[in-house]
Amino acid sequence: MAKMDGIPGDVLVSGEVISPFAGPRQVHAMADVEARTWYAMTAARPVTAARKRYTGAQWSHYSLKIGREKINFYSDSGTGDTLCDKIVTEHRLSIGGLFTLPLTLVSERVVEYEIAEAELDMSAARVDLENGLLRTLEERLGENGTIEQYAFTAAEKNGLLTVSLHAECVENIAVQQEIK
Repeated sequence: MAKMDGIPGDVLVSGEVISPFAGPRQVHAMADVEARTWYAMTAARPVTAARKRYTGAQWSHYSLKIGREKINFYSDSGTGDTLCDKIVTEHRLSIGGLFTLPLTLVSERVVEYEIAEAELDMSAARVDLENGLLRTLEERLGENGTIEQYAFTAAEKNGLLTVSLHAECVENIAVQQEIK
């Protein structure tokens, strides 16, 4: 294996044939050019995340649908500026399970919540970032490369968990070009 220091775009393999009977001529040439490459990649995420925290307050509303009309058995939705989940359940009325009537009883259960910052599980967050970095590197290498060795570093600063991947790879860097 020859050691070469080049820059992207350097021609490493050419298809020039020299003949004693004619001048040089261009022919198709193709080669695998394996190179040892190094990658440094970084990903970060906040150490806290907004989460729902239920307050315990909840209420229900009921209504009846007759055909396309709706009769509410409450005066208003009562949610205002409140953050809440609304669970709607509809019960179609039928006779003996054979005939469905154009009557539907609607139950709406409203559960109030607040948004609160919650600490992430730092170990799980780190593993998630590490797996994401490895997947990204594997996608970048495709089937033309392999990861020989890698290492991660992690740090928490200014509310961010930052994970870095340093990897040594071997990949086929050959690119075919048309003869001009």
